[in-house]
Amino acid sequence: MPEVERVGRGDRFAFLSLRACASIGETFRHVRRASYHRTSLMLNAIDLLERAISFCTNHWVFFLVLVLAFAFRNVEPLLKRLRPAGEPATRDSIACGLVVVASLIVSVGYAQLHGTPVPRYHDDFAYLLDGDTFMRGRMSNPTHPLWPHFETMHVLQVPRTISKYPVGQGLTFAAGSILFGHPLRAVWIIGAAACAAMWWALRVWTTPALALLGGMAVAIHPTMLEWMESYHGGALAMLGGALLLASAGKDKTFGAMAAIGVVLLAITRPYEGLILCIAIGVVLIRRVTPIGIAILLAGLALIAWNNRSITGNPFVLPYSVYERQYDPAPNFLWER
Repeated sequence: MPEVERVGRGDRFAFLSLRACASIGETFRHVRRASYHRTSLMLNAIDLLERAISFCTNHWVFFLVLVLAFAFRNVEPLLKRLRPAGEPATRDSIACGLVVVASLIVSVGYAQLHGTPVPRYHDDFAYLLDGDTFMRGRMSNPTHPLWPHFETMHVLQVPRTISKYPVGQGLTFAAGSILFGHPLRAVWIIGAAACAAMWWALRVWTTPALALLGGMAVAIHPTMLEWMESYHGGALAMLGGALLLASAGKDKTFGAMAAIGVVLLAITRPYEGLILCIAIGVVLIRRVTPIGIAILLAGLALIAWNNRSITGNPFVLPYSVYERQYDPAPNFLWER
């Protein structure tokens, strides 16, 4: 009996020891899990803080605009006294001119200080190929007999050699090379026009003071400067969107300016432009003019002619042909 009792006591001691170890291990697991959660929350908070700082650093102009907008909302009478005398059209012309001059000073001044930018990305060389092709009076180039050795990013080789992109940026480069001796000089002018169009859109939808403030903010914004000093910027698409928004908001009419905006979107960013056009057409457009329809049809005819000269089908974009050849995953579900 004493032996049995000692064995029983030993089993109970072992059981209690194992239970104590399990409890200690469970406690450590809870502590470690809590520590992990605290560390994870801390890392997430640091990441969010870094993202917020980065956003504020990259978009400081917009925060400045918001601050100034709230600051100027109660001093409109003072701004009216400070404006030059004359008709409202004269004051608007001066404001638009200030925006254009600011944009040109920023873009041209940067090039003078740091030198004219050179192409660096695959997109840049693809757009320059378009510009060189259009400058020579061709819509595309014949396929080289040894084309597999010349394959490169964003350039279609078969059935014709040309970039996959719409013609807008290439036409801008061709005009810059012919008229000003360098492709980017046309980009600077287009960028200044885009800033002026943004001022006009803001003038239609807001007050003159906020329109001037917003136009100047766009002209000096870092993203705008990046577009002005690169070969794949979005100034032409921005010009089209601003023209469409301003002209449609002014009199709810699809006129000449709105049609030009639609065409510019179609030859630069057709997919995003289509969404914007549908939204504005449904919400704003109430009347369509013959001149607007004529300009729109002329732009669509240019796109169809370009498509047919490259793909053989006026309704098939070179972008779609390139994606079918080189991209294993379609961009849209209906392309499967």
